[in-house]
Amino acid sequence: MNKTIAVDIDDTLNNFSEVLNTFRPTNDNEYNQALIYAKKDKLLYDDIPKKYYPKIREIHKQAYILADIAPGAQEFMQWLNTNGWRVVILTYRDLRNCYIETKQWLAKHGIHYDLLIDTSDIKAKVCRLWQIHYLIDDMENIEFAKQLGVTVFRPGNWEGIKQCLQ
Repeated sequence: MNKTIAVDIDDTLNNFSEVLNTFRPTNDNEYNQALIYAKKDKLLYDDIPKKYYPKIREIHKQAYILADIAPGAQEFMQWLNTNGWRVVILTYRDLRNCYIETKQWLAKHGIHYDLLIDTSDIKAKVCRLWQIHYLIDDMENIEFAKQLGVTVFRPGNWEGIKQCLQ
């Protein structure tokens, strides 16, 4: 059995959206517009004027740093490590802009991983390409992933995921 699993970070291992939603408008109109874009569920940069990119990145970076570990996530990730799983952190984050902050957050919360990958593609497709059969993610399309041979688990029920992986 290939004991490799891909795990998302934002809203899977942490409370990114919850933190992001605490950010409030300021007197800076450009920041306020960037904040509206930054809070979208699926950020598609093609739909956003380029002048907002730097502020959106900075807003996200702040939320990445401030996010807390999800309940049970640290223990689950330790369980994976103890039980010989190869862990691939698979994220939509643009690591060109937040690689250091991402590594620091993972280290701060004791998250062991073997590989850190960012993608703008569908995560199940990346898993298939890397021959990873399991993915823990808050957003991935379960039915599409199943067609590709990837089992998707939703975060939170860490004990249930453990039982399925044993």
